[in-house]
Amino acid sequence: MEVFLLKQLNNNKGVTLIEIVISIALIGIISMMAVTVLNYGLLSSSSHKQSLVANEIASNQLEWLRTLSYDTELGLVGGFTPAGIVNPNLYRNISGTDPYLLDGIEYKVRTRITWEDDITLNGRTVDDARKKVDVIVQASNPFTKEQKEFSFLGTMFTFEGQQNPTQPGIKVVVYKGSIADENRAPRVLIEKKGFGPTFSYTDHNGRAIFPNLPKGSSNTYQIAPIAWDFGEIMFRPIGVDNSTGLMNQKWLDYLQVKDVPNQVSFVVDYPAYLNFINSDKLPANSYINFNFGSTEIYPVQDITTPLQTVNNFKLWPNWIYNYKIETPLGEYYIATYEDGKWGEWNGYFDSNQNSATIKNVLLHFGLEFEANTTTIKDSYVKDISYDEIIDGQAVRINAAEIMLKFTAPLNPNQKKFGFIINDTEDFLNLRWEKLSDNVLWDEVEINNNILKFKIVDTNHSYSDFFTYISDTNNKIHLYIPTPVSYDEYLKNGENYLNSNYNVPLWGYSTIEKNKAYGVLNVE
Repeated sequence: MEVFLLKQLNNNKGVTLIEIVISIALIGIISMMAVTVLNYGLLSSSSHKQSLVANEIASNQLEWLRTLSYDTELGLVGGFTPAGIVNPNLYRNISGTDPYLLDGIEYKVRTRITWEDDITLNGRTVDDARKKVDVIVQASNPFTKEQKEFSFLGTMFTFEGQQNPTQPGIKVVVYKGSIADENRAPRVLIEKKGFGPTFSYTDHNGRAIFPNLPKGSSNTYQIAPIAWDFGEIMFRPIGVDNSTGLMNQKWLDYLQVKDVPNQVSFVVDYPAYLNFINSDKLPANSYINFNFGSTEIYPVQDITTPLQTVNNFKLWPNWIYNYKIETPLGEYYIATYEDGKWGEWNGYFDSNQNSATIKNVLLHFGLEFEANTTTIKDSYVKDISYDEIIDGQAVRINAAEIMLKFTAPLNPNQKKFGFIINDTEDFLNLRWEKLSDNVLWDEVEINNNILKFKIVDTNHSYSDFFTYISDTNNKIHLYIPTPVSYDEYLKNGENYLNSNYNVPLWGYSTIEKNKAYGVLNVE
């Protein structure tokens, strides 16, 4: 019996290290999953609680509004119609409640009061028949940390008793993106300059009413959307304002109305912006002119704005833009990074649905081309090969003179940059490269937008390079390396061609494989 017990004890193996590691890993994975589920549950609980609190806040706000006098108090303060005592951004008009802090959470309470029109039994339209009230409560979304509407309560208030007859006025209808009933834009702040109240919000049908205005054309009104509860706003331009000069134009940002009663409409959207990432390199006293290339209704004329402030210039996101940059010296272009490479901007914006569209772009310059070709205009590569006596023997030295004409003046102090000359378009059979030991640069000249230099094959690698080139229709392809990113340009900009404003060469009408390229004729 003792022998058997001893044998059993000897056969008991301990837990291996691998089993311990696997167990710990499994415990870790299970713990992480449990923490994730727990965290999601906490966030969901917080969101649910915020919804309950927001609904209670909105209900309390509506109950307070019901205590106000319909005639003198139930309206927004500050030049609005309907006029009243209600602050549109406070909870029950209590000071310090924007935002309204409750249980450590900030709630934004927004009250919007507008007119509702109606038609009487005898067929007369009454613009101010009823008042519509919407109460919106916003708070930070626990999941995204962005502002979210947790409650939206609306109701109608009607005057009790006999109302005095009122005159009709101006109705405003606002659409988002395009004119269609399903695109009505609510909660747009409309400004009306002229006789009577100044402001009104659009209701959930995208309508704002300025009632009881003098009939006829004795007054002139300027009407414009100026703000939006959902973010930054612009309305589709209908013209250009030249009051600040032909080189600093602005969009016409209002409609002028004379006849009452009247109805006007606007199309609004989130604006689009060009964001020049090399804005510190934009040439002084330069301007950008936009013109338009689509079938949609456009302003009556092109528009021009200073290049140095174009980052803040609102552009309608649904148009296709042609442009021309006007500078004291030279021509510049706009490049964008699309599909993994830089290319000239095609004039489009990929507009966002819920915020302003910002397109990062780069100011660059390039080469001039012959019309409808890839041949570089007014440029050449010239054979200046010669024989030299070396160790008593005549040796053919391959040499070339290259002249390039750019669209803008070059940095006159720049002598260092790279290039590749190639007899085909497929990057094969490379002939000369700046960093090669067997290539000598000589007599680099920069004169305004003209670059001229000589290259010499000091290793005598090719017995007659230009005879070889002549077999390919006397043309060679020139590739000028450009940075793979703008960050790379900022780090090593001296290795790349720059204009006299330190704007980078980033290609011409096409940019491929991070190299600017074109065809040179051999002379």
